Amino acid sequence: MSDQEFQLADPEDRLMDVWLEEVIGDQSPPDLVNRILEKHSQSDPATVSQSLPIELSKSTISRRKKTKIKELRIFVLVATLFLAALGGIAFWKQSQNSDRPTVAEQEKTNKSTTANKKVIPEALPSEGGGRDNPLPLDPLPLVDPTKPLDPIRPPVRVVDQPTKKTKPELPEVLADREIINGIESRLAQHWISAKITPSQQAEDAAWCRRLYLRLLGRIPTVDELKHFTKMPETDRRELLVDRLLASEMYQDERTEYWASFLVNTFIGHRGGTGKTLGDRSHLLTYVRDSLQASKPYDDMVYELMSATGSSDPKSDEFNGAVNFWLVHYAPDSVQVTAHATQVFWGESLGCVRCHDEIGGTGRQEDYWQFNPLLRTVRAQKDPQTGATKLVALGTDESPEVYFERPDGRLAMAQPRMPDQSKPGEELLGNPGGLRKEVARQWADSPQVATALVNRLWQYFLGFNFAQPTADLDAATPNHNDVLQFLAGQLRAHDYQLESAIGWIVRSDAFGRSSQFGDSNQADSPESGSAPLFSRYYTRPLAPEAVYQSLALVASPAGKIDPASLVEGRRQWLGKMIEQMNTDEGGEHSLFEQGVQKSWMLMNDPLMQRATNSTERGFLHRVATSDLPAEQKIEHLFLAAVSRKPTKTEQKRAQELLKQRIDQPELALEDIWWALLNSNEFLSDH
Repeated sequence: MSDQEFQLADPEDRLMDVWLEEVIGDQSPPDLVNRILEKHSQSDPATVSQSLPIELSKSTISRRKKTKIKELRIFVLVATLFLAALGGIAFWKQSQNSDRPTVAEQEKTNKSTTANKKVIPEALPSEGGGRDNPLPLDPLPLVDPTKPLDPIRPPVRVVDQPTKKTKPELPEVLADREIINGIESRLAQHWISAKITPSQQAEDAAWCRRLYLRLLGRIPTVDELKHFTKMPETDRRELLVDRLLASEMYQDERTEYWASFLVNTFIGHRGGTGKTLGDRSHLLTYVRDSLQASKPYDDMVYELMSATGSSDPKSDEFNGAVNFWLVHYAPDSVQVTAHATQVFWGESLGCVRCHDEIGGTGRQEDYWQFNPLLRTVRAQKDPQTGATKLVALGTDESPEVYFERPDGRLAMAQPRMPDQSKPGEELLGNPGGLRKEVARQWADSPQVATALVNRLWQYFLGFNFAQPTADLDAATPNHNDVLQFLAGQLRAHDYQLESAIGWIVRSDAFGRSSQFGDSNQADSPESGSAPLFSRYYTRPLAPEAVYQSLALVASPAGKIDPASLVEGRRQWLGKMIEQMNTDEGGEHSLFEQGVQKSWMLMNDPLMQRATNSTERGFLHRVATSDLPAEQKIEHLFLAAVSRKPTKTEQKRAQELLKQRIDQPELALEDIWWALLNSNEFLSDH
């Protein structure tokens, strides 16, 4: 800067530059007081006037010069006193380090000087953040692991209180038929683009079996199948959907099955049955009651995320929803952070807890912006019953969370709310209130509807819009137009689960045949390509469906008792599914296609009971009936695979009966055993 430029520059700016250089650079500036005064005293007004507008008079220039010198002296005096104070404070801190003020005292001082501001931890500059708003996270210096962390709180800055985002606007409410047409028209556009022709509609009997498996988790009985085929041909599918979704005849069975489906989603098949603090049965009761009351799904999400109270029904503070949290509970909330984002938002954040996603968009800061917000509760013994209960932390217990970067440096987690705003001081100092606000924003997010639709679509159609189910945030999903359309309508219809189920099962995509030909051979997601949903994808039955179907045919009454089903199913699945000891609490199913699955089923006690003609089940009723042999064989085929035998199958079965004419019941056992162990019975097609 030239002498002339220095002379004309604003003295307030020059002094602030020197002061900032002193604070940031830790260097002592030269004494500029005499130089500044000397330059101003030697300045030639004519020279000054050359740099000023022509119309200014010399008297005006002189008056402004005197004003500037007066202001300059004031600023020089203030800056000198301020620098002297900084030096005194630094010397005092070095000699009085053990007596520095507490965090609470520091915050109290900050509050008194910022009446309309919020004080939040200052984050040093970072290389980048996560998702839409970069997180300013700068790692702390390398730390010796043998020494305790310095408890000094990071610097603070004063910022305006964040503006809370309003709940997203809901789309227009459409009628059910309009929504179904919207699904089909969007899928048709994808078929045109891919130059394929979809498969024909499935046969009625195959579709009926498919619907019972997906809505009730079991095959239909022969009587139910025959009742369906007697309905008016033009309306029979619509009538059966209404019957299974709304009829009181199936209410208990339907509610039990979907309560189990949601609990498996929330805590897995084995959650709440081992050494975890939560109790699976009480969570199941909460979900069952919620479904019977037609509680909106987003309300359930809020209640699960904000639940406090006891897990014991004998306690005055009993709350069944608290078991979701207790199953995943740990003081660091690592597992619940990963699981909640995966289940309710469709985001897989567990893998970015330790490092950024390799080749992906997920960042470590995405995980650690949520984790501090979920460390707001503690599990403790209920003095009334001795059971575990969950309580919110006190106002003085809000934790500061540090995490380790991949290079070994420590960084302080900077929490952000689900709507990406920064929590103010009032929320940070009130863990109970913070937890409820986090749960409210979590449930209000449109991601809840998107994740639920994606999961339901996979359940009913075999593949979803994003693979895997919990990776919606990784990239633009396949058929994103269909996904967002359905998610918007789910929100518009108040998150009613039955509505979303009805739209999907009434669509042509669910009703098409699983057979395909040259016209849609390219639609082959089994080989790794993106699904086009031009046909129904054949897949193995879920373990629950196998158990419930076997339990149905083995039942003496010819129907399943929902009350006795739960415990038997839990024990049976316990042999099929193992829980992995991971931070995310994942599970591994032994019930896979192959030799292991076949061996387990062939020797399973439930299978042996279902195929024993002396047991009082379906086979016993058929074997002891007055039906001719041909109709007995037809009955077995209808019960197992919802179709009549082909001519070849009927002929071979008749031959087997003739070979054992003295013991026809044993021949029927062999036929029935072969059917129940066939790929056709063990598949949804």
